[in-house]
Amino acid sequence: MLAHDLRKVAGFLQAALPDAPLNLFADWWQHDGLHFHKGSMTFHTLFTMIGSPRAIYEAMPGDDAVRYGVATLQDEWYLRFYAAWDADGEQIEGDYDLTLAPSLATIFRTEVQPTMQGPLVEANAEEYFQDIIITTRSWEPN
Repeated sequence: MLAHDLRKVAGFLQAALPDAPLNLFADWWQHDGLHFHKGSMTFHTLFTMIGSPRAIYEAMPGDDAVRYGVATLQDEWYLRFYAAWDADGEQIEGDYDLTLAPSLATIFRTEVQPTMQGPLVEANAEEYFQDIIITTRSWEPN
């Protein structure tokens, strides 16, 4: 389901902004609250990364709860995804989330969402990111 749905999402994003240059990020927000720009990429590279569950897994940075993030230069959308072996080491599992500009979200709901295999949950973007980003606190001696 993960690879199928990610390909549907990427197809939608490419159709919406076919010539948009993309940025790739190592998204550590759920690991330690950090976010690193890794360079530019193309839709072709994105489709290669998400072609199968194994491709998604092999594309991962390798750290626990570290995702890849992809965005346009103008920030019309942000796609984050993650894959790892399950606790038994038997199958690859993962998740993704997609943040869209309101105009794109409306189109996504009607054109893409009905074709998705996995469950989707819609949330306010600001609240979502406040919930997932781990903040580090400095501890002062007593």
